[in-house]
Parts: sequence; C-alpha cells; structure tokens
Amino acid sequence: MLVDSDTVTESSLNRLIGAGADDVGTAKIAVADRMLTTIQPDVRVITKETMLPDEVAQDALSDTTYIFGCLDEDSPRLTLTELATSLGITYLDLASDVLPDGEYGGRVVGRACRTTSAAHMTTSTASIATI
Repeated sequence: MLVDSDTVTESSLNRLIGAGADDVGTAKIAVADRMLTTIQPDVRVITKETMLPDEVAQDALSDTTYIFGCLDEDSPRLTLTELATSLGITYLDLASDVLPDGEYGGRVVGRACRTTSAAHMTTSTASIATI
C-alpha cells in the first residue's frame, strides 16, 4: 500500500527513484506504483492518494506487517510513529536528506532489537506511507 498526497516536483527529482522530468506534477504514488510493477509485474499495489491521519488509510495500514516512512519533516514522522506504535507494526523511517554542503544521510527506526531478512520482507505485507 502506498499512501501519499504529494506530487513530483522539479526539486524532488534528485531523490525520487523512477521519476523523470516528464513526471513533474504526477502523484508520487503513481511513480512508485509504476516502478514496482516494472520490477515485479504481478505485484498487487494499493494506492491511497491522501494524507495521514486518514481513517481509510489507517484502517488499510492496520493489515500490514511493516510500515516504511519516507518523510521529510519530523511532525508527520511523529504522526506515523504514533500510528505504527498504536497498531503494533514495525516502522522503518527511511528519511534522507542532502545538506547544502553535499553531505547526505538518513535513519532507520524500528522496534528495538528487531531484525528483518530480505526473504521475510518478500513474503510479508509492507506499506510505504508519506504524509
């Protein structure tokens, strides 16, 4: 499941895998859906073009095993952390940033001492949510 209400902008092209100049103005979840189906043609992708908190999206997220957050700001990150915690779902915060001096980085946050194998991820339900 992909949850996001944002669109591709010129300034997001440097960090939005699969998006090109022709995608400016396109919903980010449409680009992600296209990339996923290109990689795995039989994948089932559910999209919700909305922001959290949204009751329908929250209900749909409750059926997932993992939530991946790709957020730029701390306030929505806290909203997603609170949602994942209340649902008892592991949340992986995959935010990244490129600083003016060219330095870049990110962070991954999940339940303490939780490890995830690639094989387990392919058989589990995962969600990517952005706010």
